[in-house]
Amino acid sequence: MEAKFISDRLYYRPYEEKDVPKMVKLRNESSMRKWFYFQEPYCLTIEFGQEEFEKNVSTWNKKIDILKDECTLAVVLNESDELIGNIGIAWRIRPEVKLDGLEIGYSIGEAHQRQGYATEAVKAVIKWAFYELKKLKMEPKIEAYIEHENIPSIRVAEKAGMKFIRKEKYVSVYEIKG
Repeated sequence: MEAKFISDRLYYRPYEEKDVPKMVKLRNESSMRKWFYFQEPYCLTIEFGQEEFEKNVSTWNKKIDILKDECTLAVVLNESDELIGNIGIAWRIRPEVKLDGLEIGYSIGEAHQRQGYATEAVKAVIKWAFYELKKLKMEPKIEAYIEHENIPSIRVAEKAGMKFIRKEKYVSVYEIKG
């Protein structure tokens, strides 16, 4: 699996050590904290950011198995090389239990929201993941679990071609099949 690829205005790559302060800054923005209120305060520190970076490097320094590995990518502007967010994809239910499909999650920093970056990133990663799954002769399916009140993320999922599937207690589930 290729660790770096591009779309019109963005490119996607593993985190680099230089990203850690910006990664922590983005995680601490109020628009991010609003939806990840359940995270421990430790998740907002440079030390945690460094651990996340090291975990990310460890994952991407081997051959990625999309059926087992959580794939998190930095979302970076092509024109300026600025880190503006992240996007991740992982099995919703671990393959050893039941092959159910991939779950996608995404966030874009406040300064770059409402510019179509999240939708562009989601579309690019869906295309990438579908390609990887088809190579494995699997029927591609990706889901997003979005809190009911998170209208911006719901709009991103819909603009990326995902369809509402069901409402659960805390989240609405959106899906796209390849």
